[in-house]
Amino acid sequence: MEWCDLYTKQQMPEMQDMICFAEKSGQLLWKKLYDQVISLPRVIQKFSYSTCSGKPGWNLKLFKKGKTLATIYPEKFGFTTLLVMNESMDYDIFSSSDLSDQMKENYRIAEPFMKAGKFLMIKVDTEEVASEVICMIKLKVNTLNK
Repeated sequence: MEWCDLYTKQQMPEMQDMICFAEKSGQLLWKKLYDQVISLPRVIQKFSYSTCSGKPGWNLKLFKKGKTLATIYPEKFGFTTLLVMNESMDYDIFSSSDLSDQMKENYRIAEPFMKAGKFLMIKVDTEEVASEVICMIKLKVNTLNK
């Protein structure tokens, strides 16, 4: 069963529901995300229902200072993350030793969408990818702290 089939628009899930939807290895990725990002001071989490055909259903949006840090979509393998990265972050991304060459290349080839920035939809199914997504979210947090 798909995530979007479990909860209607009128039936909002809880955080634990999102985490438990994932298989055991995916639940560990959620824990890592929670421990390192969601629990940061002034990071706000908000459940949101999407009717978008790409990823319908409930998701989790993370905000800081009114700016979206990431949108998290529950998956059996863990989660998918939508990151919108402003091109002013190019230096931070390319100079980070915590990001793989592959992740930097994915960022480089992402096309900017209007003036919003680069949209990256990342399948988080391993510890390594989770660490890189967390790094990118923290880079966004740091730019908002300046």
